[in-house]
Amino acid sequence: MKMYETTSYWSEISAVESTVTSDQFWAAIKIWNDRPHIINRRLLAVEVLKKFRVENQKLDTVVSFLTESMKTSTLSDSKIALNESHIEKILNDCPNLLTDDSSHDDFNVESKSVVCEIRKLLPRHRNHQEHTFELSVFDESHNQVTYIRIHPATSEHSISPNCNFRLKFSNGMFVLSVGLEASKSKDKCSIYNETEASEVGMEDPKYDFLKKHLLPKLVHWAENITHTGSVKSSLQLVPVNKYCLLYQNLKDKYGKLFVEIWPERTDPSKFVFEDIAIATYLILLWNETKQRFVDLGCGNGLLVYILTCEGHQGYGVDVRPRKIWDLYSKVGSAVKPDLRIGTITPSDMTLYSNTDWLIGNHSDELTPWVPVFAAKSSYNCNFFLLPCCPFEFNGQKYQRKDPSCSRYMEYISYIKTISEQCGFNVRIDKMRIPSTKRVCLIGSTRSCSKEDYNNVIERIDVMIKDKCAAGDDSELDFRPRASVEKVTNCTQVDKNIVSSIVSIVTRELLSETPELLSAVSDNETDMGGSEVDCSGKQVNFGRNKANLNQTDNSNNKTWNAGKTIALNDLAKIIPKEHLVYIKKEGKGLLTLLRNHHHIFEVKNGNVCFRIPLPVDKGETNSSIKSKPCWFYNHHPDSCLLDEAHCKFQHVRVEGS
Repeated sequence: MKMYETTSYWSEISAVESTVTSDQFWAAIKIWNDRPHIINRRLLAVEVLKKFRVENQKLDTVVSFLTESMKTSTLSDSKIALNESHIEKILNDCPNLLTDDSSHDDFNVESKSVVCEIRKLLPRHRNHQEHTFELSVFDESHNQVTYIRIHPATSEHSISPNCNFRLKFSNGMFVLSVGLEASKSKDKCSIYNETEASEVGMEDPKYDFLKKHLLPKLVHWAENITHTGSVKSSLQLVPVNKYCLLYQNLKDKYGKLFVEIWPERTDPSKFVFEDIAIATYLILLWNETKQRFVDLGCGNGLLVYILTCEGHQGYGVDVRPRKIWDLYSKVGSAVKPDLRIGTITPSDMTLYSNTDWLIGNHSDELTPWVPVFAAKSSYNCNFFLLPCCPFEFNGQKYQRKDPSCSRYMEYISYIKTISEQCGFNVRIDKMRIPSTKRVCLIGSTRSCSKEDYNNVIERIDVMIKDKCAAGDDSELDFRPRASVEKVTNCTQVDKNIVSSIVSIVTRELLSETPELLSAVSDNETDMGGSEVDCSGKQVNFGRNKANLNQTDNSNNKTWNAGKTIALNDLAKIIPKEHLVYIKKEGKGLLTLLRNHHHIFEVKNGNVCFRIPLPVDKGETNSSIKSKPCWFYNHHPDSCLLDEAHCKFQHVRVEGS
């Protein structure tokens, strides 16, 4: 039996030993097959054009026919990309050899046949990278999967390995092999022949991705998989190929523009492209038909702006405006998004009867209410939810109940249950966004009939009262976010309390005076600290003492650097009422101490003094010499540095 023309023989280039089972091997392969973009950052997604089954004895003939036919079809008209109809036509010309396998979701097939997939790899940057077509052959009986590159054969800007390769699990080993051309004296061999021992290509850099990234990652996945169930990939509810095209179009249209003018404190490289991705997803979810929407808790409003520019009618509501709101009418577009300032308080009046979709994009306190609003607004109102911070119906943080799963996934399950109680058939998908919180819930169909709609509304009211547990007016117990964002970084804490805490910490750090360190000569080793040459004076920073030696060594000056104390131990000696107060007004003791980074250093849960360092040569920071030196005023040994080299002013402060 001759092997298909694309590869003549297999050469093993790497192998990794592992204790996993074959089931774990296939589970890892499925992750790679469904989500190759996790490892290969040149890919945006993969689209399966056709899946079918082939008998083992006919595999070589079929693969050879397909690769040649697809290459010919592609090259004959480079302007027409291969699609599902082209593939179908090619397969029809290969009679009696193929069995359709589109109904199967796994690779577990009969031992006398293998599953094949024709896949289209979609590039992340389509402007200078082209689509790649490959044929994947999943052979469970031999525990191996083979990837055959169909078109283009090679590419300077390739988005996938420029070779055919095979992954096999045998005798506790993950084996990686590549397809090489045979020499003139070597006959072509079958896909089932054993891999030959060869050093050809072992050090070829074009195999680095396979050896250094793909193979180790597959082993890691296999060894850490706790179940063999299917792993859901992202973008399951929208066509991936259309998503890639539309996302790139919207990215070109809005991405660079808003990254450059972004006035918010948030990172534009995250939030701009996240909203572009969400807009892409929604447009495709809506089958590219115009929809009426309301974005509840719209934040920066960019999602509303993009959807409006793309022809959809809607508005966004948030408790406070953002700086970017004023720029939307100045970016050259004739479209001005409808962004409204308002507090959304759940009640029977909070209805959106003329709306097709309610959007909850990181809507926080409103998250559990969104499916309720959609259900009560009308029978035809749908919702899209992308939860982030977990909140209950009353605006309080959601309390975790199941330690066996993550808090985030437990909350997703909780919101799904609520949505189902509101009469929705809920679908869950994963977004392709730069965020760890990317699971979305979609309610676009009802589990109840129109005739039963009023009964569902009554059951929703009972559910809300039960969840809030606050009497007949439980909905009014909801606590909306304040219109003025509360400062929670401890900068607004009462100055007297701050001064008291700083004094307590200082006293504790200086409470144990260590033995004075002797002068350090040039031939003595440093004590583990750093050395700074400060205008003829050498400063050696040890763990407990810093030694300042005059150049003539006539005098020794020692400076108490204090001890190191655990943050938990400090919390025990600070008055409880102080801790309760700063926790209420800010984030706690850790944040307060970090706000005083010119005095203290907090690292790995421990607190110590931050040793004063001299001004670097050429340092022109505007903060230099702008504030009095705390050590000069409060440390018993004054400042370690003289005024000429200290970053702060050596002036006495009243009351110090």
